[in-house]
Amino acid sequence: MDINFAFNFTGLCAFVPIGGSHRVVLINARDGMSADMVHVAALLVPVGQYDTNSTRQPDKTFDGSNGHFENSSMYAFYLNDDDLALSAVGTNVPAPAIATPTRSCPQEGVDDNSFAWVANMADLGTGTMSADHYSGRHPAKVLARIDIPAGITPATRDFALTTDSKNIVRWNFKDSNGNQTAKPRALAEVVGIAISVSAQPVKITSISNNWNILLKPGFGSRISIWLVNMPELDILTDRNDPKNPRQPDAHFAMFYKMASPTGTVFIPNPLDNCGPPGTGMVSNPKCPPALFSAHLDAVPSLKKKVAPKKRR
Repeated sequence: MDINFAFNFTGLCAFVPIGGSHRVVLINARDGMSADMVHVAALLVPVGQYDTNSTRQPDKTFDGSNGHFENSSMYAFYLNDDDLALSAVGTNVPAPAIATPTRSCPQEGVDDNSFAWVANMADLGTGTMSADHYSGRHPAKVLARIDIPAGITPATRDFALTTDSKNIVRWNFKDSNGNQTAKPRALAEVVGIAISVSAQPVKITSISNNWNILLKPGFGSRISIWLVNMPELDILTDRNDPKNPRQPDAHFAMFYKMASPTGTVFIPNPLDNCGPPGTGMVSNPKCPPALFSAHLDAVPSLKKKVAPKKRR
């Protein structure tokens, strides 16, 4: 029986088109940050979907329903300098609605699963990620990377929501002086892929640190895991407060440290809302991912390393 494998991404995750698919780069917003800005990169796996034959042991156990990840106990595996590889090979399970958005707010059942809801850095005056951040050895600005298999299409799973009525937020982008760029729009807050796979178990391997996590199907022949880059408290607990409205997402500024050139820093500011959400319900605010364009020096495989340039 085939397994429905779902892999979800949220937080400071940068998507870079490369090699016919996307490389996901988790930014280092952990080291040298103020307490309110510290993020951790982690794989989150439901306890019942973790195979004890794995060589990597979990770092923490928590209630996944707190942050609206999965309605079960989950293991957290913290990542550091990890180039990850996914063994899941199969067919893409397309999202039910993948039309290109034509409005600033999603239309349920029409375009609410489109990957185009991911914040595009090219629209914000930058867009190309410096090559050493996603190729070759890890610099200090990267905690983990993984390639989405070729032919597998990422899609929007959830949107940023208001804390009170749980309506989809419509954002505008402002710099520190209040100047605006790009058009107001909704933003994807969770991106995911879905693959129908036949081989068991599914395996996540750290190429750089030589460990693996084996995954087995849970109820309904399904595996669903998360790759996140968020404040640890937003992973382990529910900090949502309906009395406090969504604030400007200052964490988004970290994406500009990966860009070449950096450009003026614009961050999402809540403008109004789009009405009821078309997909899911998000409890804790999760930093929206971003899309960068591919650099000319992009390396197709994480197994390959960028050779140093010879001096003339």
